[in-house]
Amino acid sequence: MRAASATLLSGIPLDPDADEARQLLERELAQPAYTSAQPNWFDLLSERVWEWVLSLFSQLNGGGSWGAWGQVVVVGVLVALITAALLIFGLPRLRHRQAGENRALFGEAETRSAAELRAAAAEAARAADWNLAVVECYRAIARSLDDRVIVTVLPGMTAQTLATEAAHSVTREREALRVAARAFDAARYLNETLTPDHYAQVTELDTRLRGARVTAGAVPPPLVAREE
Repeated sequence: MRAASATLLSGIPLDPDADEARQLLERELAQPAYTSAQPNWFDLLSERVWEWVLSLFSQLNGGGSWGAWGQVVVVGVLVALITAALLIFGLPRLRHRQAGENRALFGEAETRSAAELRAAAAEAARAADWNLAVVECYRAIARSLDDRVIVTVLPGMTAQTLATEAAHSVTREREALRVAARAFDAARYLNETLTPDHYAQVTELDTRLRGARVTAGAVPPPLVAREE
């Protein structure tokens, strides 16, 4: 700001008239150092909302006709505003921060996105490594469901738990989810030999889930994650 002000002052007439002074002031205030300090739309909205809340409390303290019901209304409005602010600004930022972190999948640290996991599954399939292809594809399903907030993947969550929880929101795929989870366990833990058919079933499920509509009002019961 000092450099900008020095440059501006070097060209200022010693005795500017009113028009010259106004133009010089407008150019100075147009500097990024000033414009960046101006309040944005969210700052202005927050200020208006806060003024409105204060006016409600002023009416209550003034002994108006609000009474006890007025206090209930004010508290309800505050709770609604706080909840809306968290949903709009808090959760997206939280998920954005998590995107670059190590988010565990089935007991292992995993930084890859759903798209990267699908690509790894396809590469394994081209190499005819069907066990790895199924494992990577099911991981892609888990990551995608978590990104879409259909399922919250917790540390230590098992493949079967994921399938059960996802089925509450995508009920039409309940059986397919169970089959895919069993295939994942067979490949990852039981060391069974899987086939192209197993991989096809899991990839087809992944494709359907990506376009599936979540069942309205579905609220899964609380599940406690356990280690595999």
